[in-house]
Amino acid sequence: MGCFALYTNKSENIYTNNENSIIFKSFSIDSRFQRKGFALTVLKLLPKITKQHFPEKNEIILTVHHTNIAAINLYIKAGFIEQEFRFVGDYGEEIIFLFDLAVENSKKLYV
Repeated sequence: MGCFALYTNKSENIYTNNENSIIFKSFSIDSRFQRKGFALTVLKLLPKITKQHFPEKNEIILTVHHTNIAAINLYIKAGFIEQEFRFVGDYGEEIIFLFDLAVENSKKLYV
């Protein structure tokens, strides 16, 4: 149905100096299950899962290609905050998003 990866190693974290961040990458939902709310459900569960398995982490970082409007809107709807700076990767400009696990408002999104 879907998959994603969480990276805790410093070599993957080129987006922030925060050693307590976790990187959310390679998120995909099988095309047969897209547009049914599964992606948003996963993203709303992600903070709780992250805190359960990685209690020392205080933020989730992800990047999305600047032309992927559907994903951008999804991440915003899930409570991720667009950062001011961008990252230029192998496939062009990427927007960096952050979910602050320490902010009380962020905790309200937990399912």
